[in-house]
Amino acid sequence: MKFLTLFGIILFAACVEKGHTTYTTQSRLSHADSIKVRSEVDSTVKAMEKQTMFDTSGLSQAPVKVLSAKLTEREYSTYKDIYLIYKNVSSKKIAGIKFRWFGETVFGDPADMGSSTLAEGFGGGFTDEPLNPGESDSGKWDILSRNGKKVVLAWPTEIIYEDGSKWKIGER
Repeated sequence: MKFLTLFGIILFAACVEKGHTTYTTQSRLSHADSIKVRSEVDSTVKAMEKQTMFDTSGLSQAPVKVLSAKLTEREYSTYKDIYLIYKNVSSKKIAGIKFRWFGETVFGDPADMGSSTLAEGFGGGFTDEPLNPGESDSGKWDILSRNGKKVVLAWPTEIIYEDGSKWKIGER
């Protein structure tokens, strides 16, 4: 943004120096309008990205339920990690689980939750520890969150059973 402003000032100065008045009020307004449009597009894209990442259709039928999700402080550090407690509510032995989570700052903004590849506020992890039917387990993932205050939601996105079959969120 600073670069664009600096470039605009240099261009304006060059035009005034040569006696040209090509940089008019109308072009300044259209530039301001284009900045406003870009800002609106960016916020719309972020909202759509968040909605896509929050796709939890079919979560009520998930063979794993996340019983607890919280941020835990690291020893000798201000960074936080995520701790999940989950349970196999299916009748089959599970070989692996992929999780996703969403967290917020104290201000309700999306927090850094350990993944730079997912949308802002989202993170994910997996476990490949076997989990028998009816059993609960827990896991801690080092997400190094600097500003996370709370986990809004954590859920399984994919589950691989010991027999090779799988369940994936959104699939029937």
